[in-house]
Amino acid sequence: MLQEQASIPRTETKADSTLLPNLFWRPLHHASLHVLKRLLRNENITIVFPDGARTVIGSAECDAPVWHIHSFYSLPRMLLNPWYRIGSHYVRGLWHVENGSLADLLAILVRVGKNSEQHSAFGRIIFWVRRTLFAYQQRYGAQRSIKNVEQHYDSGDELFRSFLDSGLNYTCADFEHGASNIDDAQMTKLRNALKRVRLMPGHRLLEIGSGWGALSRLACVEYGANVTALTLSKNQIKYSRELAATLQISTNLKYFLEDYRRHEIHKECIYDRVMSIGMLEHVGLWQLKSYFCEISRLLKPDGIALIHTISRRHAGVTNPWIERHIFPGGYIAQDAEILKAAEDAGLSITEHSHVYALANYITTLQHWHCRFCHSWPLLHKRGYPLHVRRTYEFYFAASEAAFRELDMRAVQYIFRKKIVGRL
Repeated sequence: MLQEQASIPRTETKADSTLLPNLFWRPLHHASLHVLKRLLRNENITIVFPDGARTVIGSAECDAPVWHIHSFYSLPRMLLNPWYRIGSHYVRGLWHVENGSLADLLAILVRVGKNSEQHSAFGRIIFWVRRTLFAYQQRYGAQRSIKNVEQHYDSGDELFRSFLDSGLNYTCADFEHGASNIDDAQMTKLRNALKRVRLMPGHRLLEIGSGWGALSRLACVEYGANVTALTLSKNQIKYSRELAATLQISTNLKYFLEDYRRHEIHKECIYDRVMSIGMLEHVGLWQLKSYFCEISRLLKPDGIALIHTISRRHAGVTNPWIERHIFPGGYIAQDAEILKAAEDAGLSITEHSHVYALANYITTLQHWHCRFCHSWPLLHKRGYPLHVRRTYEFYFAASEAAFRELDMRAVQYIFRKKIVGRL
């Protein structure tokens, strides 16, 4: 965990004291504590409050997290909207964790929330309401997709270089084949993906969502493929084009700043292979079918498509804090939703699809966190404010907690076009 705990405020902030006096918030705080103790009754955790009072839940084991809440205002507000305010209050410095990692505490909270949704009638109703509202908000087109990308990926390459590997790969790495560092693990992931689609010299490859270009460069240099890569990020395409020019591979590697749904404007846009690494999470719930229809349309009859994504076994909702501050418009689709959308688009899944062991993504997130911590002093010196550090610290920990406690996994789906028999 980060070692800058001294920078975390231990008392109520000025913003809290001006909202309502403690005379009002203390009773609500104690009522909220009663509710929280019922929710956490099967967990082991210690909670410390602004006045120094401690509440021990469970057996108070020596390795149990200690949750320090710095404001009487915070707990009632977090309980009213835990999906958003737990994250926002952390970024504001209204609580921190001792005797355990932030991911450990968030794993407890995620587990409690999941159990509440699955095992109580009230929890199921709340989930249905959240799912309905979320589904309505997921209806958007190409213009909204551009804005979503600009908000996250065009926020500055320096930030992403601070925690990603040298190839700037922003998806689950492959530690299953002996890699000991993030660079080797990411390169293993890319090489295995290219092997799974049986890429050959001269193949025309389309990459949808090319990131900073690691896969497209590898396919061009090591496999001799003719690659077309699409992205909506101005920062990413500038970086990718400059590096391709430096490597003198621009002839066989073309980058386009465009939405995959508009790629039909190019002539001869039919490909032997279509690959998409970490893009599906940005497509959105209602765009899944159109995404796979475009892949099917752009793929030759004997072609192969690989989709690397996070998926889940049960229907879910994107955490509103993550949606607002990290991945606007993002959605981790259910396995059944992905397979149905692909099938409706005329694609069949093959036996060569690969499911990563859970430890791969957790290890990837932990590498990102450690690298970010190491880089933070330089980032801070260059003008990044403290709330950025706390935002990404919470993002890494919340993602790890979700993989530990929910039904998420990283998958590489391999698809072929369905063979339609003649009448």
